[in-house]
Amino acid sequence: MSKPTVIEITPEEMIDPTPEATLGYMLFEHRMKLKAGGEKVNHCLSLSRSKLFITNRLISKTEMNISTTEFEDLRTLVKQRKFCGYLKGIILRLLIWKKMTPAQREITLQL
Repeated sequence: MSKPTVIEITPEEMIDPTPEATLGYMLFEHRMKLKAGGEKVNHCLSLSRSKLFITNRLISKTEMNISTTEFEDLRTLVKQRKFCGYLKGIILRLLIWKKMTPAQREITLQL
């Protein structure tokens, strides 16, 4: 059995959109990627990145008004942060899968 290879993922690959990107542009770009077709991994990756972008925007807006938020808003903020961590994990796994060779994918599926 061969030694597993380590695939490096840069932070830029994790989160594709630029910080200046607007929500409208992000959704437009997402729709264009879905129309273009391609691998199922690319669709899942694009969708996960869009969800992460939207959730991060919601978190930043909530954090700006942190002094006026109620307990329920803080609870929602914690859930949103957990969801962001979950999405980052999905994105990381999809990027690793995308960089694998077909032979590596086959080995991974057999485990």
